[in-house]
Amino acid sequence: MSIVICTVYNNSRLFFGSDTRAVKNNIVNDDFKKIFKIRPNIYFGMTGIAEPGLWYLDRIKQLNHLDTISLLNWIELDFPTHNFPKLAIILAGKDEQDNFFIYSQNHEGLISRPFVPQKGLAFAVSANANISLFGKYFESCFRNGIEIEQAIQSTISYASTIDSSISDKCDLVILD
Repeated sequence: MSIVICTVYNNSRLFFGSDTRAVKNNIVNDDFKKIFKIRPNIYFGMTGIAEPGLWYLDRIKQLNHLDTISLLNWIELDFPTHNFPKLAIILAGKDEQDNFFIYSQNHEGLISRPFVPQKGLAFAVSANANISLFGKYFESCFRNGIEIEQAIQSTISYASTIDSSISDKCDLVILD
């Protein structure tokens, strides 16, 4: 299991964080990258088993010629829910009109496209379990005045205390 959190604040800055633990070929790796740049201003994050996530990332990279809306529509139709029962993804960044977006989909087919307001917070949490718990924890950190970067790090650290398959080490990408 793993956790990826994506946040946009005031439609002006994107924060994308993940833990760094993964299992690849049945080997635990505590320095695994889960957030990838797929084109300028668009990032892909994944949770679940590494091999299917990397395979799906390669499929998405082959579609770099598509505009953002077409890419998201393709993902919505193509997402391999049956083949990879633990895979969950977040795609986020800026579209061609410089508007931020967050798109997430999990292995159960649940899709989330949170509205990104001009003022305020939009976020998505991807994990293989305890998503609502981790989301509530992150939101409470933010509401209690904790800066977004620190709230992401704190949530990942909290998640690691609940599930030993999550590392407390955090990888963070910021897009202005």
